Amino acid sequence: MRMTYTSVVDDIKQKIDIVELVGSYVSLKRAGKYFKAPCPFHQEKTPSFVVSPDIGRWHCFGACHEGGDIFSFVMKWENITFAEALRMLAERAGVTLPENTQKAGYQDEESGKKEIIFSINELAMRYYHHVLVHTAVAGAARSYLDGRAISSKIIDTFQLGYAPEGWSNLVDYLSKKGIASADMELTGLCVIGSRGLYDRFRGRLMFPIRNTRGQVLGFSGRLIKENPSEKDGGKYINTPETLVYHKRESLFGFFQSKDDIRAKDTAVIVEGEFDMIVPYEKGFTNFVAIKGSAFTREQLQVLRRYCSRLILALDNDPAGFDALKKAVRDAEEFGFDVYVCAMPGGKDPDEAVRADAVAFKKALQDAPPVYDYLIDHLFSTVNTEDSYSKSRFAQEISPYIRGIANPIVRTHYVQKLATLLHTTPESITAMMQDQNKTFRKPEKDNQDDSKSSREPDRPTSLAMKFLALLLSGTLSSDIRSQIFVNVQPVDLPDGPYRALFEKYKMYHEDESAQSMRFVSTLSHELRGAFDELFMFASTLDQADGKYALRLGLELRKSRITRMIQELADAKEEGTDDTLSHLATDRIAVEKQLALL
Repeated sequence: MRMTYTSVVDDIKQKIDIVELVGSYVSLKRAGKYFKAPCPFHQEKTPSFVVSPDIGRWHCFGACHEGGDIFSFVMKWENITFAEALRMLAERAGVTLPENTQKAGYQDEESGKKEIIFSINELAMRYYHHVLVHTAVAGAARSYLDGRAISSKIIDTFQLGYAPEGWSNLVDYLSKKGIASADMELTGLCVIGSRGLYDRFRGRLMFPIRNTRGQVLGFSGRLIKENPSEKDGGKYINTPETLVYHKRESLFGFFQSKDDIRAKDTAVIVEGEFDMIVPYEKGFTNFVAIKGSAFTREQLQVLRRYCSRLILALDNDPAGFDALKKAVRDAEEFGFDVYVCAMPGGKDPDEAVRADAVAFKKALQDAPPVYDYLIDHLFSTVNTEDSYSKSRFAQEISPYIRGIANPIVRTHYVQKLATLLHTTPESITAMMQDQNKTFRKPEKDNQDDSKSSREPDRPTSLAMKFLALLLSGTLSSDIRSQIFVNVQPVDLPDGPYRALFEKYKMYHEDESAQSMRFVSTLSHELRGAFDELFMFASTLDQADGKYALRLGLELRKSRITRMIQELADAKEEGTDDTLSHLATDRIAVEKQLALL
């Protein structure tokens, strides 16, 4: 029998346990019949992320308010389309997809193009690797790697390669494999010029950049000429932005190191490919490399799903220090504990580990918290006899201290500054208060605005709590009857919550309807809202009947108050009687609330 779209999706859902799947990404803890964790998609202290094995769904009841099934979770975690998630989960479940998935409706145009890019990048990686390992034209590249003590094991582990000199080596190879010119262009590996298609990478050592699933996103290419000409371009060039490669999100070596990063709850951040692969061979397997000195918020967001601790092992130069200062501000927002490794002898990680791996390991173990490092580094230039010099230091360091979210940690560094400057903690605090109230970047402001726009307003929040308790089945019939008398559907915000309450009220008033389970009477849209509320009930600390009744009365009071305000603002004739009735109703509700 030919499998339909719905039957394939349902088959995968039946074969994959949502708790096992989500638990492979997030550390879940059982809470009754649910599983909970801090939401992996935003930073929070109180766990609001709930997984229900009974209904096969997850939901965040915190700031992001996201939710869904196994497909939506994988799509959000991996930042992939539904078609990509379908193939990934089908493989995990051992389900065979129909051969022509595009016609079957499983793949959109963008997903199809991404698959083309991934397949061509894989071919290119194998081609470059073969050239490096097996051909005479790569002799200089092999000698270069030998000179940097890069073993054949590392070359194979990271599938390092070589793009030979010449304008069409890769183009010719891909053409023989039947790849169309337009598809080659999609990858950014081949560029169209006045004389046709040509290779972007020529005479370069090639470093494949993979995603967490091992797919090749793009490449970084390093010149190995001792005296390159201007036409050769920069020492490093990268794949340009494509549908799959986004420089700000990419981390070299992350595919190979992610498991150790998760196991050690620590990622060591370095600046270049050699700073990652040389330590990796020596057993430092939780390293990842950023490109240059730019450590982006997008990279931090990826890492936060795997660890809570960072060690910055950046180059000991002004660019590295500037990168460090920016990184600490962003990392604080994502809730990382950040440390700084001072390279032995002032070397970069590549040189340091080759010079003395034991000393390098000790430097990592002794890495101080980033705020100590910043304070000590900046204070080293201060003339302690000059009050203005001390003031300039305090002004420069205070935005970082002020941005520390944890009040205990922040107080610790306020006291440290006070001791260094021979003043009181109160003076340091007063100085920080005189500066801008908070350290905040435009991106963070925008992010906060977008978060707040997703958070439920007060009536919606009240309705969620009220309905979650009502639908949970824990309330007595007496409390339920009081609710039906005191709360009307119109008291709830318009939409699925109001419709659910109205349907639930009718269900309990109709004895013939009670022969069916309430959930079986719901439409697809209302079933989704019901499932969300049913999970939400597990996050509520208070779950007694009086609390549910109070929430219902608060909803009624809120609606009456809004109506009074709207009529008062309109100032239309003939509204006095209506206002009087509404005021009387509100007083009655307030009296009921006072008795609870």
